[in-house]
Amino acid sequence: MKIMGILNVTPDSFSDGGKYFSPEDAIARAFELERDGADVIDIGGQSTRPGCGVISPEEEWGRLRPVLEGLRGRFGIPISIDTFYPRVAEEALGLGAGIVNDVSGIVSEEMAGVVRRYDASWVLMHNNGGADAQPQYGDVVGEVRGALEQMARQAMALGIPKERLWLDPGIGFGKSREDDLRLLANLERVKVPGFQMLVGVSRKRVTGGTGTGTIAAQMAAHMGGADVLRTHDVAQARQAASFAAEISHAISCDCVLTNDVNPCKIERPQMERIRIAGMELYAYHGVNPEERAHGQVFLLDMLLEADLAKACGSDNLEDTVNYAQVMKLAARAFAQPCSLIERAAEMTAQAVLEGFPAVAAVTVRVHKPDAPVKMTFEDISIEIHRRRSV
Repeated sequence: MKIMGILNVTPDSFSDGGKYFSPEDAIARAFELERDGADVIDIGGQSTRPGCGVISPEEEWGRLRPVLEGLRGRFGIPISIDTFYPRVAEEALGLGAGIVNDVSGIVSEEMAGVVRRYDASWVLMHNNGGADAQPQYGDVVGEVRGALEQMARQAMALGIPKERLWLDPGIGFGKSREDDLRLLANLERVKVPGFQMLVGVSRKRVTGGTGTGTIAAQMAAHMGGADVLRTHDVAQARQAASFAAEISHAISCDCVLTNDVNPCKIERPQMERIRIAGMELYAYHGVNPEERAHGQVFLLDMLLEADLAKACGSDNLEDTVNYAQVMKLAARAFAQPCSLIERAAEMTAQAVLEGFPAVAAVTVRVHKPDAPVKMTFEDISIEIHRRRSV
């Protein structure tokens, strides 16, 4: 997970307004954020706090330009520019920034053109009316997810590659505190697969504006699948995220934490699994005469249960189940013509168990995508599970 350090070059930001308003202070703060462990810094020249006014692109660029010029060629991590003005974004990208953090909530052709010309990344944020607005949602989680999906599609249609789009649910922008809490509690549902999710909760109203509330909200974001945390306090966020990663690791590997030198004792399950999916086979199965005469395409999935502990340690092919050989044997067994795919699955399962003594159990699923059914359907399949008798 990446940590994005916040650098506000403003006199009126809600948390640190005026603290780094001079170019000298801002440049020094940028290097401090880098030392604290930031992976990227986000420099903004316009406050988005509740009640703030909007400044012109000329004034915003006047605040940002000396900072970017002072960092150019001296800074070791990527720079994001926090702006919704295409003109400011273009000037900043020309001085070395690589990311546009656009809080407007709008996918504009002009901004897309700037991002495309500089091969930059683009953060798209859900913003339903700004920090002061509190619209009513029927299902805030579903509506924000849907809006982010739509924004991503619009940006890709404008020529921005998927891998250069980051999506931000916009905590605190056009949401009530209850809405923000629901989003934080359901980030795994908000996250759009295939896109990086940026979450910014640092010192916002939902946290009570405190450091402890911020850390708690950031850890909720981390556990919910956030890829980037935008924060004022980089060192604390880095430390907390590292600990949260240890917790996630402990959950995923079924670890028991101890006080030994090794921080985690791994308890292996009795059986591991090898999954083979989407084998495309042509066979002559079917009840109808034309199916037996002409054949059709079937898809075969298999799940093999076996004790792979020795292979995990030895790294030798002889100590595992050779899935290439399994696939060859399964294809031969499946090829024997029969009327029902249930029978084809049974023959395949038996062949695998007989041919590979290390396999304790096998699940076989047969898909029949071209079944002669006069109705629209996505898939027809059967699944059987067979275990070796002891």
